[in-house]
Amino acid sequence: MRLSRRHFLQFSVLTAGTPALLFASRPQTLPGRLLGLTTLDKQSHEVSSLFSLSLSTGQHKFYALADYRFGHSLEPLANGSWVTIPYGDDSEGCLVIDANGAVQQQVSAPKGMGFSGHGAILKDGRYAVFHFNRSDRIDTGGGEIVIADTSSGKIVKRRPTPLIHGHDMLLSNNGHIIVSDDGAIESDAVSDPLLMTIVKPALYYFSPKLDLIRTVPLPINGSFVHISEDASGKITGAVEQYVRRTKGGTLFLQALLGADTNDFIRRFDPEVFPDDVPLPGPLVGVDATGIAAEEAFSTSHLDPFDMVYNERSGVTCCVFTESNLVAWHSRNTNYWQYVSGTMLGVKTPFGLTNIGDTSLIAVNDFDRGVAVFDSVDMSLTKFFDVPTRGVKHLSFDASSQVD
Repeated sequence: MRLSRRHFLQFSVLTAGTPALLFASRPQTLPGRLLGLTTLDKQSHEVSSLFSLSLSTGQHKFYALADYRFGHSLEPLANGSWVTIPYGDDSEGCLVIDANGAVQQQVSAPKGMGFSGHGAILKDGRYAVFHFNRSDRIDTGGGEIVIADTSSGKIVKRRPTPLIHGHDMLLSNNGHIIVSDDGAIESDAVSDPLLMTIVKPALYYFSPKLDLIRTVPLPINGSFVHISEDASGKITGAVEQYVRRTKGGTLFLQALLGADTNDFIRRFDPEVFPDDVPLPGPLVGVDATGIAAEEAFSTSHLDPFDMVYNERSGVTCCVFTESNLVAWHSRNTNYWQYVSGTMLGVKTPFGLTNIGDTSLIAVNDFDRGVAVFDSVDMSLTKFFDVPTRGVKHLSFDASSQVD
């Protein structure tokens, strides 16, 4: 995810025959607050901080985390603390913090490995599962999955894995730990039409004791960025990839888009995208038996990011950052529909999280603004005009206390 070259496109028509919808905001008092980690700005060398937004008052704060960098996601612990999980640098560790950013403990990655950006908290609420990607994974072709005691900061169990580039992770309904591995290695060969070389993409299913139970190969040629699980046990993800601005890249697009290729390329300012442009990709579902199938494809599926399933409404949501698009799939209709992020007040949707045991979901703009919408009908419930400073993932904290 190369944020320095991100360009924000807005479409009045999202897909053929699918008009953008405008919903009226329905102001109401909401409990709890949202938390997220700000993203390192490499140009200004800013450290990560903890973003907090009270849903009842709209008060927001940024709590300093010393010189912590590369913060990516947060996971809640049973004792009210939170685990920060870094991504993008193997020198950064994982912090255990309270909801106001005070550091209580730290978990370090083994030498030569880095946190993959996400983790899962086991049912006891104390032990966390992480996956480490090796710095030399191109040569070694493997990673490591571990269990860490968040109270002591020690890794208590570790197993080697065949994952080349693991990223997202979740604790499934049946207690399995599911990790997505896109095998993505950025190619330096300009002769390659695609930016990322994908090696054996798959979902890996582990037991709570870290035994590998199942491997499900994915029929994709890109990165399965983030995943969610619905009530049936189906795992859903969207595919990210980039195509080069070369003759080979154009031929690749022509095979995919046909006569629409030139119009598609013209969407992207060459000054912003001088070398490559986002490649449209599918939304893919993997059912509980391990069968993978493409569920939807659109030329507006550009640069997917977060994904979440809401149990109350039975709706799965996914954001596409480059096209400012929120896609949603209902178990009642069984097909994907689309809403422009603009209609929710955001320009670049990134993080998604459920608001407790309700049908409400929050989505944050990368730079400014947080919207809460009802996933039953995608109507806007409340909008908070606050800076977010590059928050990628949101988490909901039922506590309404803000220091």
